[in-house]
Amino acid sequence: MRIELVSVATDTAPLDGLYYEPDGGAAAGAALLFHGNTMNFYTGAMRFLPPALTRMGLACLAFNRRGHDILSTRASRIAEGGAYQLAREGIEDNRLAARWLAARGFAHPVVIGHSNGGMLAVRHVADHPHTPALVLLSAHGGGRGVVQRSSSAGTMVRDRVEEFTAQARAMVRSGRVHGGNRRRLRPLLQRSRASRAAHRHGVARDDAEPVQPEREVERRALRDRAVGRRRHSRIRRGGPRYVSLAPLHTVALFA
Repeated sequence: MRIELVSVATDTAPLDGLYYEPDGGAAAGAALLFHGNTMNFYTGAMRFLPPALTRMGLACLAFNRRGHDILSTRASRIAEGGAYQLAREGIEDNRLAARWLAARGFAHPVVIGHSNGGMLAVRHVADHPHTPALVLLSAHGGGRGVVQRSSSAGTMVRDRVEEFTAQARAMVRSGRVHGGNRRRLRPLLQRSRASRAAHRHGVARDDAEPVQPEREVERRALRDRAVGRRRHSRIRRGGPRYVSLAPLHTVALFA
């Protein structure tokens, strides 16, 4: 088995991944693997499946969507990961990965999707009707009613869907995160948006125009744990010391 670290270009951050190929060539075709929510190409099914599939004669591409893991940074300042994922970006990431694999000679790979990657895999196969096979691993149904369906089955928020939905909408309107944290995000989101826009255009600037801060809160899926709870730090000379460290990802988000 030969393994190659690859990078698939997008209009923003590249998609890193591993390309696997059997030593004797991919006589059985190829497989395209979509990871689950906040996961990546080097853990779980995306890690243990390719060696088994290559023994069956399949080449494999396992890659990170832009929504991989839960939170990361690029160039030490630009926040990315599952907390920022958009469905349209995930769909486009899968298309770009398929295009990369087609350039290697595999225009119609088998598609394997785990969890949220399975939901995206269904959309991908619907858009690519010549796909020879679709494999779903613990995939959810997706769609606008997924929370209601899951809750009625006894998971998620159960019979409190309307209550939590109202609370979420109120948090979006106010620009706040976790109910116990009264920190307002709007100035931070403006700065983060401006920084990301400037970085994408290769310009170091602080005056990029922010776009709809409230939409940024919604777009980033009410990341109520991204800022996190923290107590104020106080160090008084000659007096008691109370120190509490902010979560590391908070520093990464808004440094």
